[in-house]
Amino acid sequence: GAWTAVGEAGIVLHESDGVRSRMDVPTDATLFGVWVDGDTTWAVGGFVGSGENQGEIWRHDGNVWEQIAAELPHVLFKVWENWFVGQDIAYHWNGETLDEYDIDGRILTMRGSSADDAWAVGGLVGPIVLHWDGSTFNEVDTTGLGQAINGVYTDPGEEVWLAGNYGVTALWTEEGWEQPDLPLTVDHLHAVWRHGDATWWVGGDLFNAGDNHGTIIRYSEDGQVPTITDCAE
Repeated sequence: GAWTAVGEAGIVLHESDGVRSRMDVPTDATLFGVWVDGDTTWAVGGFVGSGENQGEIWRHDGNVWEQIAAELPHVLFKVWENWFVGQDIAYHWNGETLDEYDIDGRILTMRGSSADDAWAVGGLVGPIVLHWDGSTFNEVDTTGLGQAINGVYTDPGEEVWLAGNYGVTALWTEEGWEQPDLPLTVDHLHAVWRHGDATWWVGGDLFNAGDNHGTIIRYSEDGQVPTITDCAE
């Protein structure tokens, strides 16, 4: 019954039980990621293309926003629990300060099933997949993926799923990444989520000129195609 969304110039939207309100962050930065944990909300982002790609981290304690870090040397894209990832960097909030982990490449998303089992993904031209084992980020074989990875999903007791450019849909198995013989779309997939017995990917042709469209892919054992209806305005 509640959701939070972030965007350009520090905008933060929050809706609870159908009542929507603004709880903007006092910054001109673009916020790319948000995470809500009880009364605590984290928001991350920065300035892209300004010559200095600086990053910011904000925390809302249920009452007011506090800037945890500003003018970081790299823009940040996503937050998962107390992890923040971005261009060439990952930060971990230990409760008092930020622990810094240098990474070679653009990390777009991170998600895990526990404190010692988390996955960070990204890339620009090719794919980057890293696994956090509780102490170190380790490179994961990306054979067969081919494209930059934009989204990852896992949860306690759940498998690891990827979403990437040019229709990448992948599942991690003991033998490596399992994928369809051919991509179902050439559109870029930006996020993946497991709900019930089905896995969902969403994306579209965001980077094409002209009128853009959205793309949804669903995987399930029953193979059923759900009915898609427009949301009420």
